[in-house]
Amino acid sequence: PPPSKDGRRLFLRADYMLALASLLSISPLGFSTAPTPEPTPEPTPACKTIAEILAETEYLSTLNTVVNAMPDVLDLLSDPALNLTVFAPNDTALLPFASVLNDT
Repeated sequence: PPPSKDGRRLFLRADYMLALASLLSISPLGFSTAPTPEPTPEPTPACKTIAEILAETEYLSTLNTVVNAMPDVLDLLSDPALNLTVFAPNDTALLPFASVLNDT
């Protein structure tokens, strides 16, 4: 082949290589090789005590009233150092005991 034709092929290959290299270096297209920084983790919220949960939960207001009437139980359920589980009946479940609870 004539030298001008080879020279032209070499020139076209260089153009394609240059175009490809510039395309790969454009970061908005997602081809960046820069490391992505790790996201800052959300701080872990402090655990609430059983007494705090009772005070905030509308459908546990009857149990909250009963617990607040017993200082020793309130102190126990207010201790953030204790890992407690309480199966708490809601207000509807305590309706049959309303007369007994109202007498105390």
